[in-house]
Amino acid sequence: QGHEHFIRMQGKKLYPFAVRSMEDSMRRCLAQAGVEPGELEVVIPHQANVRIIDAVRERLGVPPEKVPVNIDRYGNTSSASIPITLDELVRAGRLKPGDLVGFCAFGGGVTWGASLVRWTMARQIPSAKDRTAALRSESPVAR
Repeated sequence: QGHEHFIRMQGKKLYPFAVRSMEDSMRRCLAQAGVEPGELEVVIPHQANVRIIDAVRERLGVPPEKVPVNIDRYGNTSSASIPITLDELVRAGRLKPGDLVGFCAFGGGVTWGASLVRWTMARQIPSAKDRTAALRSESPVAR
């Protein structure tokens, strides 16, 4: 009583839906592009939880080294999880021009989707630590 306005998640029902919808949407996306899962350099899934990520990866037949996981460091960051993971890969120099990158997600409001990108960015983005060091070396105060 008095809880009818609270949001409630039904995790047991959500898990199979999330796995199935992410796998299905990724497979449809790949099929439309004429690409097999093994051709992907990396698959970046929404970082909801490790069980979902592992299940989707296994169903797609993609090896663990091609599916980055960072939920252990950041938790579920909702819609930011894919861009955060992509940023980590770019800063680590893991992507090169021509790589195929798959994205798959599900989220609030029972939404899901996938996309496929051929990576074109050639230069690596410096890390925050590298940028800070460069700024310090250029600073007149540091001299």
